Amino acid sequence: MALMMSANVQKKKFYALNMFGVVDVQKYLAYFSRLPEAAPQYGGRMVAFGRFRDNVAGDLAPRQVLFLVEWESEEAFNSFRDDPDLGRPASAAGGRDGVLCQAPFSGL
Repeated sequence: MALMMSANVQKKKFYALNMFGVVDVQKYLAYFSRLPEAAPQYGGRMVAFGRFRDNVAGDLAPRQVLFLVEWESEEAFNSFRDDPDLGRPASAAGGRDGVLCQAPFSGL
């Protein structure tokens, strides 16, 4: 049974929630138009992509855009994130002022 549980843990997906503000629209469009094609090459799948509508509760600084990517594993996410040819979401949003919030989650 322990072997089966460890196999299930290894099969769990890894999620990356990215929320950010857009400073430079041209950089944003150039970067994010590539994601649907680039992420699958690393084991990722775009799950959600949206624009900020309203702050309902809490004090999280509103970001303009969010996207959620499901990854085959944390290693797959890391290989995508660390690829220098892909650039970074913060720089795509227009530099450090792009207010990137990147939060990883493990699947349950």
